[in-house]
Amino acid sequence: MKRFILLTCATLLLFSAGCDSVGNIIDDIFTFNVEKSFEFTIPAGTPAGITAPEINLPLLINEDSLKAHGTSMSALKSAKLTKMRLTFSEPSFTLADLDTLDMRMKSTSYPLLSLAYFKADMDTVTVTNVDFAPALKEGASASAIFRLKTSPTVDVKTTVNYTLTITAHPF
Repeated sequence: MKRFILLTCATLLLFSAGCDSVGNIIDDIFTFNVEKSFEFTIPAGTPAGITAPEINLPLLINEDSLKAHGTSMSALKSAKLTKMRLTFSEPSFTLADLDTLDMRMKSTSYPLLSLAYFKADMDTVTVTNVDFAPALKEGASASAIFRLKTSPTVDVKTTVNYTLTITAHPF
């Protein structure tokens, strides 16, 4: 009987010491990536150095996207933008023609969250890896603001490919 009690205590001690790692294992099981994209156009003649009008972005993740992975918005634990790449239809227009870019989430209860940004002295778009699940669950919207370094001579269709890393539980 002493051995049983000792074994039980040792098991409980090991289990309680590993609760954080058990939680991480469970999160890893219910974490998945969602690849998405959207397009917008930078009109020809948009002045350089002036902040262009804010662009409202499509919803980054919705109930259908989550349902495809066996979960729902109510079970959403974490949502992070983990990768973003911009491509332009005009080969002569590149990231070097942008001065600044800020992709962000807006909501009424949470502060403005920057999800990705670019500044003229950078080579690539930087993602902030901030968790925006709480704002998303309350119906936040996504938008982008940008300032051009160079005014385009033709309309430039811009494609944004991005990856979201989602953690949500099926229950």
